[in-house]
Amino acid sequence: MYFKKQSIGISLLVTLMLFTCICVGSVGANSSSIYDIRISYGDKVRVVLDLSKNIQPKTIYFITNPDRLVIDLPFLNWRVKKNLKQLIKNPIIGLRYGQFSSHVFRVVLELNSTFVLKNSFHLPGSKTNYRYDRVVIDLRHVRKLLPFNLPGRKPAINHRKVDRKIVVVLDPGHGGVDPGAVSPSGTMEKDVVLRAAKIIATVLNKTGKYKVYLTRNSDKRVPLRVRFKIAQKRRAGVFFSIHADSIKGSKARGVALYTLSAKGSNKEASRLAKKENASERFFNETLSEQYKSSDRDLKKILDDLGPKGFSMALVDERRMSQKLSRSLDSELRKVVRMLPNSKRSANFQVLKSPDHPSILIELGFLSNPKDEKLLLSRGYFIKIATALALGLDRFCYRGVEACTPNQDRQANEVEN
Repeated sequence: MYFKKQSIGISLLVTLMLFTCICVGSVGANSSSIYDIRISYGDKVRVVLDLSKNIQPKTIYFITNPDRLVIDLPFLNWRVKKNLKQLIKNPIIGLRYGQFSSHVFRVVLELNSTFVLKNSFHLPGSKTNYRYDRVVIDLRHVRKLLPFNLPGRKPAINHRKVDRKIVVVLDPGHGGVDPGAVSPSGTMEKDVVLRAAKIIATVLNKTGKYKVYLTRNSDKRVPLRVRFKIAQKRRAGVFFSIHADSIKGSKARGVALYTLSAKGSNKEASRLAKKENASERFFNETLSEQYKSSDRDLKKILDDLGPKGFSMALVDERRMSQKLSRSLDSELRKVVRMLPNSKRSANFQVLKSPDHPSILIELGFLSNPKDEKLLLSRGYFIKIATALALGLDRFCYRGVEACTPNQDRQANEVEN
């Protein structure tokens, strides 16, 4: 009887294992995937994607400076087995791919010159002909014309005023039950940065060039995922996270600008990122239960974008953030004290939005009595706000794409 029961148990176990394998296999077979990518060259460049049934791009568009073709697809698995280096040939100088968001898989072709979308179409697969669905994208090269002027005539100058307002989202750190840094005299970071954000918003709005939104207007803690959603909903062109630091000892003074990087630019940058990220994790877990059900996918994406790598969009925005940081730094140091090596970088969770340049601004040190006095001064914040406005002017109005969110950089867009 013992052996009989054992054999029955083993048979049942084997049956369950087979059933599980069949189920898993079915899921894998039916999941959306990209199986191959082919590129042909000639008078036009043709890109062909082999996809699962009924998968079509959400959008196809170009980004310039540098030139790139962006293909946004629904969530899918990358099953291309070929070495992608064999596809790299003039005018294509690079190819990247990755999960851009919980609903978008992105393929990017880096180009060495400007192209426009000539045509795109979908070819359904069939059992008798070709098993995969195909998306075909044809690109046409645009030859840049040299400017021509009649002899003795000055080149025409476009005096059209810029009529767009750039959206700036200010994110005053901490808030509510999270005080942030606290000075020896009891001044709280959450109060300082909220006041600073309101003054900066007033100065920027008065220029007529910017429309400013705050992630919080009162003493409350806003979860990180909600702050990202605010910036996305407002179609932010720039995101500033505003903080004040504190450190053992009282010698450290000055303003610093932080951009995103896999590792800290120095020990202090790493220390600050570790402290701020710990605060984000702790308070997001304790205060954002109401957001968990709808934002688990976004949280997973943010967690995955750790030191091991960045998504393609993050790489682009990191480069833009560094350029913006240089522009702001050159103006700030004219009016306020800056930390040594004031342009810093570290792996800050709050800077991991893939849609716009993001910078964390440390306004000073609450652990330093002189800085604390400045951080309680309206005049100090007006100086900072004025410098930020000048730095933004230099950066944002130098080209049509600066300070424009990724979701709006869609020339030649093809909607599904």
